[in-house]
Amino acid sequence: MIHALFFNGLTDGTTRKREQLAIKYLAKRGITVEHIPINWRSDELFTDMLNRLTKIAQQKLQEHDQLLLIGSSAGGSLVLNVFKQVDDKNLYAITLCSRLHDAKLAWWDW
Repeated sequence: MIHALFFNGLTDGTTRKREQLAIKYLAKRGITVEHIPINWRSDELFTDMLNRLTKIAQQKLQEHDQLLLIGSSAGGSLVLNVFKQVDDKNLYAITLCSRLHDAKLAWWDW
């Protein structure tokens, strides 16, 4: 069984209905997903958040043979930062609807 950590997008960290459905869908396919709630509205600095989540990923990677990081929206870029920090051949990353580079946005997309 593959173990995965899910990092949510720009919310207060509660698991939304569509995320619950996706987690159940993956469970039926042998992937255990653990939602690591991220409250993007908190006062936690990004560097502190990155360090905290990197430690969690390292701990979970020791507990399981492989670890999959899944990030949605802003959680996707966070996943890539954690992926880079851990740098292990048994660590995998998936991003969903994530903006991963600077881009010129339309005036209405701020």
